[in-house]
Amino acid sequence: MKFLALGGTDYVGASSYYVELDGTKLLLDCGKGICRSRSQVFSPAFGSLLTSGCLQSLGQLDGILLSHAHFDHIAAMDEITSAAPDTPVFATRLTKELADHLLFDRLFYCETEDMLSDFKQKYAVSAAIDRIQPVSYHQTFSLGSVSVTLFEAGHVPGSAAIYLQSAEGSVLYTGDYMLDRTILTAGLQLPDWVKPDVVILNGLHAKHPTYRPKNTLISILHRVQDHAASGTPLQIQVRQLTKGIELAALFKQAGIFAPMFLDDAIYSLAERMSYVGVPILTQNCRRLPPGGKADGICLSGRPIRGLPLIQADFSLHGTFGDDLTLLTRLQPQTVYLVHAPDSPFAEADSLQNHFPQTTILCPKQEQVYTNFDRK
Repeated sequence: MKFLALGGTDYVGASSYYVELDGTKLLLDCGKGICRSRSQVFSPAFGSLLTSGCLQSLGQLDGILLSHAHFDHIAAMDEITSAAPDTPVFATRLTKELADHLLFDRLFYCETEDMLSDFKQKYAVSAAIDRIQPVSYHQTFSLGSVSVTLFEAGHVPGSAAIYLQSAEGSVLYTGDYMLDRTILTAGLQLPDWVKPDVVILNGLHAKHPTYRPKNTLISILHRVQDHAASGTPLQIQVRQLTKGIELAALFKQAGIFAPMFLDDAIYSLAERMSYVGVPILTQNCRRLPPGGKADGICLSGRPIRGLPLIQADFSLHGTFGDDLTLLTRLQPQTVYLVHAPDSPFAEADSLQNHFPQTTILCPKQEQVYTNFDRK
C-alpha cells in the first residue's frame, strides 16, 4: 500500500488522499481550502503525485471516490477531472445532487468582472459533476484489483465512508462522519464484517478530547421555541448551508410553525433536497426578504442588524469519544489521522494513549507512506 496526503492533514481544507492498493491507484476526495488570513483559495497538491513518483501522469488514476459534497472535499473536481479525463468518478446519488448546488453557491456567489472566465469555470465544474457515477450504499464495485463499497457516514445526507478491499489488504476512509443519528442521517452505518487493516480517520476533534460546542442543537431548539412562543424575532447565523438545512429539519420535526425565513442559499438547497426525496420545507417557510429582516425566525449566512443572534456552531463531526469507540470496534493495525487541526488548546490525551498496539500517524503533506505491515 502507498498513502499520500495531498491536503487536509493537520488543518481543515483541500482534503485529498492518494491510496495505492495492489497496483490500483485511487484518489479519495478533491476539495479546496481557504486561507482566511489572505482570503485565498487553494487546491490539493496534485503535482506531488508526479514528483513523488506515484504517477507518471494524473491520467493514470484508476478512480476518484468522493465522500460528500462539502467544499473542502469536492471543490477541486474540475481541476482533477480535466487532468484525468478518462478516470471514472464515484459518489452517492445525493452527493452528486448536492454538489451541483453547493459548489455553485460557494464558488460563484461573488462573480468576477471577467464574464468569459466565469463562464469557462462554471462549464468546467458542470462537466466535472456530470462525470460522477452514482453509487448506492452497500453496493460493491471493482476498480482494478480493488473492491469498493460505500456506507452511510452520518455527516450530511449522502455522505459516505469508503471501504477498499484487495489481496494486499483493506482500507477504510471514514470521510467526515458522525456515530450518532442526526435529524437527516442515521449516523455511521458499518456492518460487522468491515475489519480494515488501515483506517484513514477524519478526526476533526481527535486532538481535543474535551471539546464541546458552544451551542448544541437542543440548546438552539429551546431558544427558538421560546421566541416562537412569545412571537419575538430571532436570527440564527449559519456558516454552512447543510447546517441551515439541519436546523430547518429540526424545527419541522419539533413542530415549530412560527414564520420561518430562510436566506436564498438555504431555501434553494431545501428545495433541491425535496427534489431528491428529503422534504425540508413546511408551509411556514419563506424566503428571507431582500432587506434581510423579517418578523419571525430567520436562518441566514450573514448577520441581520437589530435581531437577537444565535451562532449555529454545533458540530456534525465525530467527537474524540466517537473516535475511541470506532477504533475500539475496528481494531486496525494502522491509522492515518487527517482533517485533524492542531490548536493552542490541544490536550495531552491522545488516541495513541488508548491504542498502544496501533500505529497512529499524523501524516505530513506530500510525503509517501508505504508501511503496510500485515498482521
